[in-house]
Amino acid sequence: MKILYVVHGYPPTATAGTELCAQRLCAAMKAMGHGVSVLTREERPGWPEYKTLRGHLDGIRVVRVVNNFLRLDERGRLEHHPRIEEIFEEELGREATDLVHIQHLAGCSWGIPGIARRRGIPVVISLHDYWYACPRVQLLRPDGSICAGPDGGRNCARYCARGTLVSMASAAIGRMKRAAAVAGRIPGERACLAACAAVQRAVLPRRTKRLDRLYGERFSMLMGCLAAAEALVAPSERARGVYEAAGVPPGRIAVIPHGAPPFPPPARGPLAPYDGSRPLVIGYAGTVMPHKGVITLLQALRRFDPSRVRLQIRGRAYPDSFDRYFRAVARRLPAGQADVGGRYRPEDLPGILARFDILAIPSLWHETFNLVLWEAWAAGLPVLVSRAGAPADVVRDGVDGLFFSPGDPASLAARIEDLLGRPALLGEMRANLPRPCMTLEENARRYEEVYRGVVEKRGVKE
Repeated sequence: MKILYVVHGYPPTATAGTELCAQRLCAAMKAMGHGVSVLTREERPGWPEYKTLRGHLDGIRVVRVVNNFLRLDERGRLEHHPRIEEIFEEELGREATDLVHIQHLAGCSWGIPGIARRRGIPVVISLHDYWYACPRVQLLRPDGSICAGPDGGRNCARYCARGTLVSMASAAIGRMKRAAAVAGRIPGERACLAACAAVQRAVLPRRTKRLDRLYGERFSMLMGCLAAAEALVAPSERARGVYEAAGVPPGRIAVIPHGAPPFPPPARGPLAPYDGSRPLVIGYAGTVMPHKGVITLLQALRRFDPSRVRLQIRGRAYPDSFDRYFRAVARRLPAGQADVGGRYRPEDLPGILARFDILAIPSLWHETFNLVLWEAWAAGLPVLVSRAGAPADVVRDGVDGLFFSPGDPASLAARIEDLLGRPALLGEMRANLPRPCMTLEENARRYEEVYRGVVEKRGVKE
């Protein structure tokens, strides 16, 4: 088959979870003999919008279109880019395409699935996060609480849209906290935002009506993208359940866990086995963004002396304003307690994990999957994981990891105290780590079955 992949970023310039999954699947499909090409959005500050860069990476044709997310003033402008749709059609016209697999449409254009459908090309869409249902992607409200769902866009307009009382108050509170390097919520923050949401419709009725319309259109358009696909694939049961609650008909979504490359056997790092005689080293590896919960981790560390607990953070922080904020919060910890690094290459991860006693996954949102969790287990590391999302569905509390409440520093600190008071618990959890994640080859075979099914079904219809 000739397969065109569409994704919102692609290595080497974008290396977060979705981008790495896309690259690995492309490589696996190419190795299986399929024709593979990629259309991706590229972040290039200062470059002209929609400038197109064509080239090859690892023998795969990659077309990169610059979109720096400059036009964020209205809901539709982030999702709809006619020029990218034109480039997509040009790529379809280069040679016969059997199937389009959309890994992510953010920064591309919501019209892409419909274009493929009109040309008789089947579409598969992967649901890596909740972007199709949520403009904020993670179903998190500005106060950090988990949203019950878009409600046709009405909750988006009420709680999260630019120009609402909630968003204006949240922005003001955020600026104040960043300026003072204050970690976490301040007293009265949630009550203030809840009050703003309660009076929004009464105080700003015309603006609220307009936002209801805009976000209702967004919801309809992007759920329409899902309806236009022959197959939808989620990486976990948790993700499938959230999308079905948002309105995707039951039975439409298949579950295929992400694959991971072979991880080297656990290496002996610079740390001797933890026995309480040295500081416990907690590690964080991955993208550092607000919804990842790193601020909760820093808050919890404030309760411990550096002689007892230390933290290492590795990964790119994004956006820049949050990078400055979280680093300022980390600097407020006692000297030597928090070691903050930056971006790392995927091949560096084994060496990074070898320097941790335990990996923290303090996410605030219902993650659809977490590759670093499986990579930590493969490296022989137990985990500290918030009780939210897909990771909480696979971790066994007290067996191969420890749970804490999302966004709750006291709950996390209590689990750290459990480790300090019982050093042997780390070794016990290491002995109980589960089998490795699905292999890349198995993941690719599962997708190949989906591809053949939709291509054959489309052929029968025609």
